[in-house]
Amino acid sequence: MRLSTNQTSAEKTSVTAKLIDPFIWEFSSDTDIPSAENEEEQITDDSPLSAQMYDSYRTYEQTKADIQNGYIVNTGASFSERVMPTVTGGGGVSFYVNHDNTIDISIILKNLIDGTGHIWTPDSFVSFEVYDPSGKVAYSFYKEGAEIQDTVDIDTELAVYPGEWRYNINFAYTTNGTDPSDMRFALKYKTIYEDDEFRVILDLSPATKGHALILPKNHYENIYELDEESAAKIFVLAKDLSMKMKGKLKCEGLNIVQNNGEIAGQTVFHFHMHLLPRYKDDGEILKYIPRNPDPKELEQIRKTITD
Repeated sequence: MRLSTNQTSAEKTSVTAKLIDPFIWEFSSDTDIPSAENEEEQITDDSPLSAQMYDSYRTYEQTKADIQNGYIVNTGASFSERVMPTVTGGGGVSFYVNHDNTIDISIILKNLIDGTGHIWTPDSFVSFEVYDPSGKVAYSFYKEGAEIQDTVDIDTELAVYPGEWRYNINFAYTTNGTDPSDMRFALKYKTIYEDDEFRVILDLSPATKGHALILPKNHYENIYELDEESAAKIFVLAKDLSMKMKGKLKCEGLNIVQNNGEIAGQTVFHFHMHLLPRYKDDGEILKYIPRNPDPKELEQIRKTITD
């Protein structure tokens, strides 16, 4: 995202914006997008085009959590003060669909202002397209000029099939400095099960066909923080979904995998359980090398755990 402006450095520091996803937009700034490690240091930077311009960042950990919750993209910007003459930016990103599925498309525009009429600004517009693996437009949204001033709140669905898809976002607009503006685009895989306590989604990088994740809506970092009632409900849900997978997907077996701690393979630190339907010749997914412990060692371990 670029702040295309002829403001002085002092005026630029008054701009306040919220970046929803720092991994999509490019900044015309001498300060890099902060990682989780240096975020605090960057926010306190007082350089003219530094991170202090932005209310907050979506951290690397939050973005990883988005991925685990089924988001393909969750991005946008909101400005709470005047941005003049214009905010411009855009870009396209590919994503791969592994199985027939449905994704939710969400687009929100609020209090964007048409900035045309000035030689040094581009015509105001907002566009969002999704392209299928053949390169054809599967979904398109476009508004220009005064049309962008209309509030937009779109929530629709798009059927997708295996292959490399792509989305593309481009925009140019101004804000009036009076009412907070908001622009957001999101693509998210639909859930295969959801209730008040749990959400189940298909893994975006599945090990097998039907690979799913059970996610509690309350935050628990790992199994050590999980309360007994939630733990019991998760295994009941896992059993019910396993039976459905066996019947609908005709899998020949199923693994239940749940990692706790980085050393155990946990990469997203919100409790989640993997359901892995298994098929003939689907490859070696889970493998360990058996040891031959001394019987005295086993007895000592037993005593340590039970005492």
